[in-house]
Amino acid sequence: MHSASVDLGFHGDQEEAARLNFAVNVRGLTPPAGLRAALEEELTTLGAYPSAARKEAIAAELARRNGVSVERIVLLSGAAEGFTIIAHLGWRDALVLHPGFTEPEQALRQAGVPVTRVVMEPPFSALPARTADFERPAHFGVVGCPINPTGTVVSPSLSAEFLLVDEAFADVADIGVNNVARPNTFVTRSLTKTWNLAGLRCGYMIIPEGFKDKVEAFRPHWALGSLQLAAFEWVLESGDTEAIKREIAAERAEMVELLATAGFTIATKSVAPYLLVKPPGDAEPLRRHLAEQGIAVRRCDTFPGLDLSYWRLAVRPADDVRELMREVKACQR
Repeated sequence: MHSASVDLGFHGDQEEAARLNFAVNVRGLTPPAGLRAALEEELTTLGAYPSAARKEAIAAELARRNGVSVERIVLLSGAAEGFTIIAHLGWRDALVLHPGFTEPEQALRQAGVPVTRVVMEPPFSALPARTADFERPAHFGVVGCPINPTGTVVSPSLSAEFLLVDEAFADVADIGVNNVARPNTFVTRSLTKTWNLAGLRCGYMIIPEGFKDKVEAFRPHWALGSLQLAAFEWVLESGDTEAIKREIAAERAEMVELLATAGFTIATKSVAPYLLVKPPGDAEPLRRHLAEQGIAVRRCDTFPGLDLSYWRLAVRPADDVRELMREVKACQR
């Protein structure tokens, strides 16, 4: 258990990149052409309020695909909105698994919920041994699947009455578990990473039975705009996540090989569209040098349980990885 202070509000988009961006886990440089066309067409409708019927149809399709009742589906203006809503549902206390995405913990703390961190040890693939902190189940627990930044999948067996599983990258990762089927579990998902929509903010969550009214009490009448609804519709009708998953897996395997030959330590066995690594040499001066050259990597001292010796790198095509390697080598001469 750890309670050391870190900057929970720091995220990869704050790393500067003029040439190459390994710091942000958003796929590609722009949304797919078909999605862009759908969004452009939707611009002509912005004089009208967002359609409730379209929103209900999207929720119904998501419910069908996930095998749950439509009352358990909540469309979100980005998964981070879900973290804030969930944090205000009156939890007595919370356990948060780390290293992990810090936004849920920050939302809980801002809502006044006492948080205890459960920090894994390398290679970040299993929960730590049970300690006195587990003697009484917490009211609420948080775990990623796959975990950001490690890319690993662990059994979400935190000792908690209710659980949040952040599946922001699960659509393109082989996680091997069905968290939706777990009782008393909130599952958050994102469209923004896979479909290059970080600026539009699109996500949804699957909530336990009996929470719909509590959740909706925190939301405005028009919680999502028409462009967000159009993005959902296109992804549900035309998005091929299986093809993207295969592409990411191939790029990840090649990236692991390339980085290993350049002296990088691959810190975990990632199934996600990012890798946790230790670069050769002194990581922080090297990161600053890369930033000066227009290449961004994600520093990891803002993840509880990690420090500046680690980087998180988004999976990128081999040519981008080779460019990163050339700059690293040039800095070490």
